[in-house]
Amino acid sequence: MFPFLLPIFERQLNLRLSYIIALLLCFCITEASHLIGGEITYTYQSGNKYQINVTLYRDCNDCKLGGQGGGSSTCNRSDLTKAFIRTTTSECQNKNIGSVNLTKTGFENITPICNQNNSQCGSNPTYTYGIEAHHYTGIIDFNTYSQYQGCGLHIFIHKPERSNDINTLASEEDDLYNFAYINPWIENVSSPVFKEHPNVLFNVNQAVYSGDHATKSNGDSIVYKWSSPEKSHNTAIAYNSSYSAQQFISTYCPSGAGCASNPNSNPPQGLYLNPQTGDYVFTPVTLNQTSTRVIEIEQWRKSNGTTYLAGIIRRDLLVKVINQNLNLAPILQTNSTYNLCVGQQFTLDIAALDLNSSGAVSGDSVYFETAINLSGVSITKQTQTTAPFNYVHLQITPTTNQVGTYTLRIKAKDNHCPKYAESIKTIILTILPKPEITFSIDDLFCGNNEITINSNRNATYSLEVKNEQGNPIFESANISPGYIYSNNQAQKLTYTLRYQDNIGCIDSLSTDILNTGTLGVTRSRLQGKTNYCQGNSMMNFLSHNTHSISEITWHLPNETSREIDTLRAEVQTGQLSYTYTLKKNNHLCELSDSSYISVIKTQTITFPNNPSYCYTNNLDINELGATPSNGEWYWDNTPILSQLDISKRIPNKDTFIHLTYSLIESSTLCRATKDLKITILEKPELVLSNLQICGDGELFKLKNSIDRPFDFSNENITWTILNKPLSYKEIPEPIIDIPNFGAGIYLVRAKNENTNGCNTIDTATITVDEDLVLTINSRNSICQSNESIDLNTYFDINIEGGAWQDDKSLFFTSNHDYIPKECGPNTFKYIYDRDGCYDDIEANVLIVCKPNFSISMDESICKDHDKISLSTSHNWSGQGVLNNLLDPSKLSIGENTIIAESTTEGCLFDTSISIDIVQPLLFSLGTYPDAICEGENIDIALIRKDHVGLTAQFCDSKFDYSLGEHIDYRPTNCDLIQEKINLLISSKSSKYCPSHSKSITIDYHPKPKVSLSNLQDGCYPYNLNTTLNVIQGSNPKISYTLSSSMTSKLGVGSILKFNNLNEGLYSISIKMNDDNGCSSIQNFERAFTVQPKPKASFTMSNNDIMVLSERELALHNYSSLNSGNLRSEWYHQKGSSSILFSKQNNPVYNMPADTGYFNIILIVKSDYNCSDTTTKSILLVPDIIAFIPNAFTPDNNPPNNKFNIISAHAQTFEISIFNKWGQKVFNSKDIQRSWDGTYQGQYCQNGVYLYSIRLTNRSGELYNYQGTVNLIR
Repeated sequence: MFPFLLPIFERQLNLRLSYIIALLLCFCITEASHLIGGEITYTYQSGNKYQINVTLYRDCNDCKLGGQGGGSSTCNRSDLTKAFIRTTTSECQNKNIGSVNLTKTGFENITPICNQNNSQCGSNPTYTYGIEAHHYTGIIDFNTYSQYQGCGLHIFIHKPERSNDINTLASEEDDLYNFAYINPWIENVSSPVFKEHPNVLFNVNQAVYSGDHATKSNGDSIVYKWSSPEKSHNTAIAYNSSYSAQQFISTYCPSGAGCASNPNSNPPQGLYLNPQTGDYVFTPVTLNQTSTRVIEIEQWRKSNGTTYLAGIIRRDLLVKVINQNLNLAPILQTNSTYNLCVGQQFTLDIAALDLNSSGAVSGDSVYFETAINLSGVSITKQTQTTAPFNYVHLQITPTTNQVGTYTLRIKAKDNHCPKYAESIKTIILTILPKPEITFSIDDLFCGNNEITINSNRNATYSLEVKNEQGNPIFESANISPGYIYSNNQAQKLTYTLRYQDNIGCIDSLSTDILNTGTLGVTRSRLQGKTNYCQGNSMMNFLSHNTHSISEITWHLPNETSREIDTLRAEVQTGQLSYTYTLKKNNHLCELSDSSYISVIKTQTITFPNNPSYCYTNNLDINELGATPSNGEWYWDNTPILSQLDISKRIPNKDTFIHLTYSLIESSTLCRATKDLKITILEKPELVLSNLQICGDGELFKLKNSIDRPFDFSNENITWTILNKPLSYKEIPEPIIDIPNFGAGIYLVRAKNENTNGCNTIDTATITVDEDLVLTINSRNSICQSNESIDLNTYFDINIEGGAWQDDKSLFFTSNHDYIPKECGPNTFKYIYDRDGCYDDIEANVLIVCKPNFSISMDESICKDHDKISLSTSHNWSGQGVLNNLLDPSKLSIGENTIIAESTTEGCLFDTSISIDIVQPLLFSLGTYPDAICEGENIDIALIRKDHVGLTAQFCDSKFDYSLGEHIDYRPTNCDLIQEKINLLISSKSSKYCPSHSKSITIDYHPKPKVSLSNLQDGCYPYNLNTTLNVIQGSNPKISYTLSSSMTSKLGVGSILKFNNLNEGLYSISIKMNDDNGCSSIQNFERAFTVQPKPKASFTMSNNDIMVLSERELALHNYSSLNSGNLRSEWYHQKGSSSILFSKQNNPVYNMPADTGYFNIILIVKSDYNCSDTTTKSILLVPDIIAFIPNAFTPDNNPPNNKFNIISAHAQTFEISIFNKWGQKVFNSKDIQRSWDGTYQGQYCQNGVYLYSIRLTNRSGELYNYQGTVNLIR
């Protein structure tokens, strides 16, 4: 608007500036030590170009820099115009290789007081100190130094004006040398950038909570450490003794502490530096001490699996301990680290403790500033009614994609003036993923459900179980993996596992399970009868194919319960109930069952009351009068056919015998039995001898005719003379009156009678004659025997009462009883000398030797054995013997005797053979199932006698069961192939017995089994659609659980179909129940894997617009993948045409020389070809240089409240704005700096203002713009 004023105004300004500079040079003729420190950082631009950023820190009480800066000093020192580049190792020549031109971009007052204008740098300097930061930038293209590829480089500055006020260094006024390390050859990298102005002034004896914090680049790791100041390359400035880079200042150290740093003590002791965050804490104790603090930050980056040092920056700075405005720094009341859990709300209230010098809470207000590199955090400033009046409230619920480590940097600053106090603390927030926890419920047995928990962290667990109605039925506040929850009810249950891991993350998992309880448990079998004959005793027990049985309790009608394994009791009709416990692998199952017991009534047996018999050798049992009469008699379990020979069983005295009568009813096969007690009365003994009396002149005493008993003095014997009754006289004793009745034959009968009514009668002949002539028969041989013979009878002696003798007289048991033990010739002599008679007679005889019976026969024979042929060398007799055939079925159970006979020289010899007749090898089997399922055992009770052994023949095996009461068999694959268990059980014995066999068949059903089809690994999101093919089982009902470490899904049927499955390793557990009652669980571990999908992300250094002359596009790949490697493919697309231009991770690409919109497409792929795609648009335009608004409204209301020049392509820039009188009201060489419509702090008037803009593009072309802008208020 006023073009003629512009050249005049500029000439006047230049003349004044030259005058001022000359004046400053005149006043500053000596060396000055105005620099208190500096730092260098760098920022990647494009290609191989970097922007170098340098900051020098100036003491405003000393010289100015290039004539710029606040303060009253008239001294001036040259400004910083260059930075330099050098190699650092001998392999790379270790030399300076170039320089970088620096342009000053401005300076600022950073004195840490309430009103910076009151510092020595300000216009109203009432505060002792003042600090300025002077900023410089430059561009370096490392392509210029390509011959040094692979070499790490230092970018450094070197100024001789380091402050001389430092009293901890060994030498003052050394040079200020500082550097940044860069390696531009591996990949593009920007250095960390310091975030806050440095803290220079520390109050003596006041705790310092501060830090030299830097931002990270591209997620690199940075490490903070103390370092030494340098005056040239690799030449450190030494500290005085007792000081070092790590102890550059005197700090509080209580006696005995050894100066070990402790940031948490009060006050803090030692010098503490957090290498992760850059926080430092200490308490300075020496007033007016000045020192140099050098913080060095290493930048570490990972590339292709290798970590390397990507860069180093340093902040070299003077620090001073002062004693002004005693004001303790607020102490932030918070921990240094927190763990956050994905999906779990995290809240944190941060307050500060601000104390005065006396230790009480000060009245200052504390204000907070926060910076955090985590999105989604709500940070609010809260107020309270008491000092320090403010606090910070933080809240976030982290998500899965935020897993990682973040920093929250918080500054607490009070309002105590002139110098406020502040503290800075960095809090590490680590967001941890949810623990990889899975749990499964396995029914081990009978509703004993094992909770299996897999976790990648230690955790505590609680369990809640709800029924199908959603009502809690079980809760446990603390369970461990492997916990057993028992529920024997068949019902659908919901299990909820809640956990809290060792870092405090809490969450829960739920799954629905069909609890089968006792439903799928095979019950025990009741062994023994359920139909009993009346009078029998019950004997029942329980058996099971696969499980042990314990804690059996029997409940009988009208009786108390019995806790016993085998029930033995009197049979009674009614319901037999029983409870028991099955055990499988130490897991118990309590069950109850019942069976109905019925009693079959037997026939009634009657006997005559109280039968009694006088002792006799054979008792005719038919006379006992049992009704019904078709039963059998037994004595001691030995059957009696018709005659009972009691002479061999009991003596002749008053006694009893017990017989049993047994009767089997044909229709029921029930046996009725009844015992009979028979009284046996003692029978007296009486044997008379035939005698001869010579002469008739004497009375004959009848007692002389008694042969037995030997002592008859107490016997009750009565006599009768049968043929001459009158010859009998009783006085004084029984006699025959021979003198009156003369010679002849007297027939005598005697009866011996007991008081019990039993008697014995015998007769004898008494011959009275004048002379005695003895006669015998003609027998001349006797058969050898061990039994005595009566020689009177054997030789038919005509007159008894004499005595026999032979040469040896060794084998006589009485006058006439002889045992012919020795065979051979012998002479017997009979002498009769009594009653006036005498005679003798001899008999020459041969005692025939008994032959040797050699007979071989089994001692024990089964009653059901076929007829047995006996040796024809003998004649056989006895029960069951006919025609030399022995029929065991005719013999009684127990010991039997048969007789073998042989004739030698007219003697019939015999021997008795004892035979033990045993029961047939019969056996019976307990109950057994018609069918079982694969994996089950069969358990069959064996009911048999002790002598019965058994052999069981199975499909491919054979077993002996000589002992034991059960067949316990685990089927084999041979049985499974046949789908039947064919069992042949045969009896055997060491006795002479035929075998008996039983054959049974049990269906053996295979367990349900399926196969999976079309199952392949894939990428997230994964759609599962597969079919379960039944290969075994009869119409199985299928339910399944699909599970990974992060999820669990239930389903039924033969089709597995789930969409959008998350990444993970999946397993499938399938439960099946078929129509045969068979069940199985089939697990497909590691069935398939869903690989993670990468997340494609990138940025473009050129934002979203480029000019044709600057088409170089730098792409920064920030794609991520949970694990594994990524491959990248870059495409540009215009219209429908896409072109692949790179497979590098971070390519730099020259776009086509064509204007318009292009899509930049990034496709990233994992090792498993899982991919993701993202697209950004970029506009290529002609070389348009600048966008200049024509009006703005400086009313403090964005966005149109400042006059902004926008150009993405300006290499250099300068703008001047003039009012209508030609006065320059604004000038800047920084395109980022905007005009706010003020001049020297005063608002400019509304109106039209003239601007003049000069800029060059990146090709070096110069552009001039002049125009007007309308300022509107």
